[in-house]
Amino acid sequence: MTALSRADLVQNQLVEGLTAITNPERLYHVFIRSGWLGHTSIRNNSEAITLTVLESLPLAGTLFVLPVAAVSHYRRKLEWSRQLSPKRATDVLAAAIAVAFALIYLPVLPLYAQITPRYLLPLFPLALYGVARLPAVRRALHERLLLWTYAVGVFIGGQLLIVWVALNINGLGEAVQLHAVLNLALAALLVAWIGAERVLNQEFPRTGACIIALCAAAGTLFVLFARIEYFAVGEGPVLPLVRELAQRLDLIS
Repeated sequence: MTALSRADLVQNQLVEGLTAITNPERLYHVFIRSGWLGHTSIRNNSEAITLTVLESLPLAGTLFVLPVAAVSHYRRKLEWSRQLSPKRATDVLAAAIAVAFALIYLPVLPLYAQITPRYLLPLFPLALYGVARLPAVRRALHERLLLWTYAVGVFIGGQLLIVWVALNINGLGEAVQLHAVLNLALAALLVAWIGAERVLNQEFPRTGACIIALCAAAGTLFVLFARIEYFAVGEGPVLPLVRELAQRLDLIS
């Protein structure tokens, strides 16, 4: 492939990416909510197992307020210096990489059999960088309550989730969508907390620490559940522990 043909390929991908950005439905199903998508779910054995960025990484909910926070911050600076500071240069670099990946891969998303938007996985560390750039998040990270809440969310919340799956979930698609709805709810709490701090002009670091920890715990649980056996079982309950619990519940009833 010559340099000219490569340039044409990159140009075509950028044009397709810019076109995809103008499609609200595509953006919604890639970044916010997946659910049942005919062109992907049917090819996934009629299971809704394709998650969006926000359903996979609830901490990314803070990115919805990041542009507003950034504009407000730099307005207070009154003017931009001609030479970028290291922090600003890193911000610009992270944003440029994120936009480049989104433009390249948006035209082919969402895909079947991808579980999470794996072509956008390089954006996840960048998303965490953006999360950490928020002053409210940095204040909350200093709270000791953060680690305790995370531990409770993983160990206690994980057990409760296993019981819920055993009693109420039938099939792989329902199990994955349970994680999706839970992660979206936590992402909404995260946005509400940051919004409340900005609107009320008050700080609630302990509340933020709890919400951040729960978001991290929810993401951890999905990775653990998926890695253990979510996508190795066809019919019936998902985890061996869930199958055992379901059988015992049947015996008791």
